[in-house]
Amino acid sequence: MLYVEDNPDNFEVTRLHLSRLFRLLWARSDAEACSLIQKHHAELVSILMDIELQGSGLDGIELTRLLRGVPPGRPLPPYAAHLPIVQTPIFFITAYTARYSTEELTRAGGDRVITKPVNFAELSLALSQAQLKEQTSSAKVIQAASGPGATPASLLGHVSEDPEVSARAARILRSKAFDAPDSVATLRDVGICLSVLDLLPDGPPSIEGRDLMLANVFRRAAAAALLAHNLSPATRESAFAIGLLLDAGLLARAVHDPQGALEVARCPALVRTLREEAAGDGGHPTRGAEIAAELQVQDAIRSAILQHHDAEAPRGEIERCAWLAERFAAVFEAGDHRRQYQVALAAAAQLGWAESDAVSLLEKLPLRVSELASALEQDVGPQAPLPELLSRHSPSLSELQDVCETAIHRLAAVVTEKDALAKRLEDARQQLSHQAMTDGLTNLPNRRAFEEAFRREIGKAYRLKLPIGLVLLDLDNFKAINDLHGHPVGDEVLRRLGDILRDNLRANDFPGRYGGEEFGIVSLGADEASLQTLAERLRRTLSESPMVVDGKTLRVTASFGVAWLSATQDVLGDVEDPRSRDGTASFWRDRVPANWTRGSFPPSTARGMRTDWRGGRTPPCTPRRRRVETMWPWLPRAPPNGEPASGSWKMMCSERASPTSRAARTSASA
Repeated sequence: MLYVEDNPDNFEVTRLHLSRLFRLLWARSDAEACSLIQKHHAELVSILMDIELQGSGLDGIELTRLLRGVPPGRPLPPYAAHLPIVQTPIFFITAYTARYSTEELTRAGGDRVITKPVNFAELSLALSQAQLKEQTSSAKVIQAASGPGATPASLLGHVSEDPEVSARAARILRSKAFDAPDSVATLRDVGICLSVLDLLPDGPPSIEGRDLMLANVFRRAAAAALLAHNLSPATRESAFAIGLLLDAGLLARAVHDPQGALEVARCPALVRTLREEAAGDGGHPTRGAEIAAELQVQDAIRSAILQHHDAEAPRGEIERCAWLAERFAAVFEAGDHRRQYQVALAAAAQLGWAESDAVSLLEKLPLRVSELASALEQDVGPQAPLPELLSRHSPSLSELQDVCETAIHRLAAVVTEKDALAKRLEDARQQLSHQAMTDGLTNLPNRRAFEEAFRREIGKAYRLKLPIGLVLLDLDNFKAINDLHGHPVGDEVLRRLGDILRDNLRANDFPGRYGGEEFGIVSLGADEASLQTLAERLRRTLSESPMVVDGKTLRVTASFGVAWLSATQDVLGDVEDPRSRDGTASFWRDRVPANWTRGSFPPSTARGMRTDWRGGRTPPCTPRRRRVETMWPWLPRAPPNGEPASGSWKMMCSERASPTSRAARTSASA
């Protein structure tokens, strides 16, 4: 397994858990990942791919597309020029799951998104689903059988696509395991049999306890099929498939965690989910339902798999069949057989079964398991008959099982309490993180969050070869608002401005309060025209939205400045070395006429000249400015005089009126 991760702490946590199951390779960057993939691509069972990959030329999404044979549409670094195309499952690993849609990551070639730090129960489920995707022929049979208009001929056509699957299916159909070998339900059940067996292949290397786990699977399938004889035709058609899938989740876990799966399989059946819960695993019912969903079986079958360990009997007939099959199978497995026999009879009576009928069915079960194993050419060992099992009853064993179950219940309660505490701690952590990165007044990201987002978006623009823009705005005469109307009114003005920004920005625009009455917006993919349009829309919305605060109507305006960086690799590379350019880049706050026409930007203003608001003279002046390099000293800088070079940070003067009276100031259009 290859883990592409730039954070050594995240890798170390993952290594502690997975090193006993896999030979774990670590790539710290895209270059190391390309080297390891070229060397080991034929041996990889899966790839864990960090999305962000800070400091790499390719991010995880681009690298995944490349591995799936989709070039990124721009020149590749030399180390990525000759990567092999791989079909290995790729799981995206990220802490920012809300930033990426499932559709986007699926189109990129990913199989699943897993939260960081790695959720191992989620990873286990992802590996199980990846196994099923490799079983194309048998999966097609199951999916086609579950759809409308399925016929035996059409299903046999899917079976014949793979000679090996066709031969295995023929051997199963020639056996006595199925009553109607030419029906749609039988062919679907054969497909499920093959899929379940392929979840736990017969080595090499051999998996310890494989015979025990397969016997558990066959026992549930046989019990469900026997129980369904007295039920409706729909349940009879689905019963065998349900039984096969009840423990399929445990088989899937055994491939990458054989010891953990075997420990659960050796537990008394009715406390297995508690054992899994105590170990922090997602549970085989959940994993089995996900496998059933991957195979596209009916919703009722998935529901039956999820509920077959419930304490109370479910309502649906199919669900009840699975629930009772679990208790009948438990009689022949680990624990006190006599006690589990009584539990099975009580469950059967609860569902309306006569005791004699339940006992007769239990007596048939060992023989049916042996017949099924023989038909599927699997060795599950001898199956002890019911009288022999009941004769082994020992009071001391019963007491030991009581102690064991009590301990497991207590442990499960402790785990539940621990999980609840962990959730509260995580909620508190997220709340503290939100408070540390959010401005409490406007509920916008604060300066720290804004600058982190700016750096992150700069890196993304570099990797994706996109332009990026920056808008800065400063409320006009905000001090006067505070002085004349009081600070509560000023606070309300800031809150309203935050609402305006949220309501008028795209999903990929990042606004923030930079400090005081100063706000900023980072816009990835924005060019000069779109930035000016954005600034103009915000300016107009603000100036045309009078604010009524405590009965006072205020018309608030702001000064805007925009800067943009074109998608030029050389210039973007300078972001990491601010010393590579000379000069300064300034953010100008010049006064321009109130009737100034957008699109006719006065050149004199760009050169540091102030235009008289009355029109006429344009005397030279020293404009008010705020130097961008004092805010972000690592930005590439433009020359001090003349037009900035192409691709560097460019300047645009803000639109701002400069009337002398307060009345004129409040009605200004800029």
